[in-house]
Amino acid sequence: MPFTSCGVWVLPPMIVPPGDQRPSSSSSGDKDSSPSSPGVLFSPAGCGLPGGDMQLGRTANIPGPTVESDDTSTNEDHSGVVAPQPSLTYPQEEVTPHAPLDENGHKYVGLINQAMTCYLNSLVQSLYMTPEFRNAIYKWEYRSNGKSSTNVGEREARSIPYQIQKLFLLLQTSDLASLETKDLTASFGWSSSEAYDQHDVQELCRLMFDALELKWKGTQNEKLIQTLYRGKMQDFVKCLKCGRENVRPDVFLDLPLAVKPFGAVEAFHSVEEALRAFITPELLDGSNQYFCESCNSKQDAHKGLRITEFPYLLTIQLKRFDFDYNTMHRIKLNDRMTFPDVLDLNPFVSSPSMCDDLLSHGESPGSAANPEAFIVGQQLDRDHVNKLLKRGEYVYELFSVMVHQGSAAGGHYFAHIKNMDQGRWYCFNDTRVEPVGPEEISKSFGGSYGGWSTSNTNAYMLMYRKINKLNANFIRTPDLPHHITQLKSQWREQEAERERQRIYQMNLVNVKVHLNMVCDNEAILSEQFVTDMPRSNTLCDIYNHSLKFFEEKARALSPTEKDNPSIVRHHSRLIRVTNDRGLTIHEAYVSRADLSKKIETCLIHGRPNTIMFLLDVWRPRGIPFPVTPPNGRVIRVSRVDISARCIYPSFYLYVSPELRSVIQVKQLIGSMFGDGQRAAVASRLVLERDTQPNGLVLLDSPATNFFELLQQCFSAVPLVYCDNGAKGDSLREVEEDRGKALNETMMFAVLDRKKFAQSLAVELPPPEEVARAQATTNAYSGSLWTEVATNNKQLLKSPASSAFASAPVTPLSGASRSSSRASDFTGNDFAADIGSCCQNTPQVFVYT
Repeated sequence: MPFTSCGVWVLPPMIVPPGDQRPSSSSSGDKDSSPSSPGVLFSPAGCGLPGGDMQLGRTANIPGPTVESDDTSTNEDHSGVVAPQPSLTYPQEEVTPHAPLDENGHKYVGLINQAMTCYLNSLVQSLYMTPEFRNAIYKWEYRSNGKSSTNVGEREARSIPYQIQKLFLLLQTSDLASLETKDLTASFGWSSSEAYDQHDVQELCRLMFDALELKWKGTQNEKLIQTLYRGKMQDFVKCLKCGRENVRPDVFLDLPLAVKPFGAVEAFHSVEEALRAFITPELLDGSNQYFCESCNSKQDAHKGLRITEFPYLLTIQLKRFDFDYNTMHRIKLNDRMTFPDVLDLNPFVSSPSMCDDLLSHGESPGSAANPEAFIVGQQLDRDHVNKLLKRGEYVYELFSVMVHQGSAAGGHYFAHIKNMDQGRWYCFNDTRVEPVGPEEISKSFGGSYGGWSTSNTNAYMLMYRKINKLNANFIRTPDLPHHITQLKSQWREQEAERERQRIYQMNLVNVKVHLNMVCDNEAILSEQFVTDMPRSNTLCDIYNHSLKFFEEKARALSPTEKDNPSIVRHHSRLIRVTNDRGLTIHEAYVSRADLSKKIETCLIHGRPNTIMFLLDVWRPRGIPFPVTPPNGRVIRVSRVDISARCIYPSFYLYVSPELRSVIQVKQLIGSMFGDGQRAAVASRLVLERDTQPNGLVLLDSPATNFFELLQQCFSAVPLVYCDNGAKGDSLREVEEDRGKALNETMMFAVLDRKKFAQSLAVELPPPEEVARAQATTNAYSGSLWTEVATNNKQLLKSPASSAFASAPVTPLSGASRSSSRASDFTGNDFAADIGSCCQNTPQVFVYT
């Protein structure tokens, strides 16, 4: 049989097959009585093809033909030659590229990318645009014979064909611009995180077919996948001496064709050339000879594959991903490989003389005379197709080109798909569906276009349909089966609700609120109120929820009312902050007018979904620190308790640029602790300039410019220690300590000890393990670890009796957290403790 060239044709509109004859003509039911199957499993991530979320636009102003069905019957000779062929009709109207409509006059619906599911979207749209597959999905009826109606929803959610049926119907009838695929991926058994994994579109297709066959077992759709997609081949070895063959029959659902032969420099120019290489037998000779049982010796032989029957729907995978043994990396082959609109596969069906013909040096079947001028995506030529059909039945029409854009490390999938009833091509790129023309589709051949560089956008999988009397048309919306129309309103409402939830989630703003107050309890200051709120809510909602949150936390963390931090509504406010480079205070909200503002009015450009606040609480009968005018500086203030030999947690304070001198800053800090003007001026401020041993600077010059001193700090939010807030006997001890030189004071000893202290967190075994070990070995009969830990925690709650004081917290700054726990210097060894603290010797404290 001579080979036929499928080159460039000037084609009139599409062939329209007659009738609506389909492989499956009646509905089938599925009784969900089998146990739930495990989730769809894939090979490890990285072994499949790269997927991603790169977006690619496709536009073309190419109007397509209009299709009308013909009732003329056809007769097919089973010898392989078809007699009368389908008639052709020509388009009389155009569809604008701005509103692509399907065969029902309904706008095409896209699919939302879950992050790495573009490969899934391309496959689903290709299957949806396959008339025979879509019609079979519609005719199948889900039936559940479960005794309990409470689990019906769960069984429906696990049923892959049910979810495909639901998605297909919504694609045909939904008024939404795009749909989610989360229900479908959930039916695979995937978690939400597995949607981010990279999978192989070919492998996903096979596993979907396996799941459908499993669900359809025992129904009239049981053999549908095999009828549509299964081809037959033979794996053979033929002895060249005696002519005996060992043949093993096999089946395939897709044909994997190499883009470039192993070790070759030049790639195959066309799919036909790659298919010829696929079925060309290999010569086994020399050290690789075949042991022939008839000859009872090793002989030269031919080993290869024969295709004995092509399927009705042919899927071809182009193996564009390879492994480079020189660089030891995966690579993508972007070489140009053409594929035709009409593929004549008759020369590739096994015949007695095929082996000799393939081994002869001749032109590859189907290769174009000028491959560079090859164009795909045009209308079919009736005369050319009829001529090919007279040679044999295996003549196929291209209707789907799945394209991969990117490299072996990552990329994006989209698909060019032909509506077989309309004869028009469209680009399905996640949520976008646009008309596409021959030039754009032809770019998926690969290679270079108009430049020196090679395009990384090329076809990876092709789908062809056999041209014969079995060609089906899509079931129109008015003709949908009754069981589908009953579920249509329910599914559309579910999808509309899902869309409302998606829009609601997109309008949520992540809100974080930190407590800022003078407080001895480190635990309450380390808490953080985090929630998501609609951007249409007001700041008053944030204020009320955060205030209630911290009030409850304060009551839970403080054993007595006396120790409970005073968080009062009338002595608190919201302050909007950001933490790009340290902490920046923007605005305070106190009045009802301030709190009535909507959240969306306070969002910062570039951060549309996050906002951060301080819940600033000041002492009763006190006044809050001012946050205006702008261009001030935010500092952290931490109190050193001389009497308790400890350092309390820090709080944030905004220093206005109007407060230039150190004495003005002392007065501001003193007001936070309730000190009078005299006590505030007499207080000591120590600036932590850096982490060096001499990094502590005493601010003892009242007239010194405070902002110039802050410029010496490396921290974005400088830390200032003070000794304010002392009362009674503690005040007298503080005043006595102020009269000494800094390096001889107790304040310096506490700060020095804090600077060189190291904290070790010890995790104790649970009580069950301790009890089990104690019962087994009887090696220890004292107190349990839990009792010791409980006693230690009770000691740590009170700063006056604790050996380790609370550490300052920096919940909003980017600085690393350092320990601020200082040792208790009370006792007879006071002088020895002072000496050890001033020797800059690192101290290690173990606490739980």
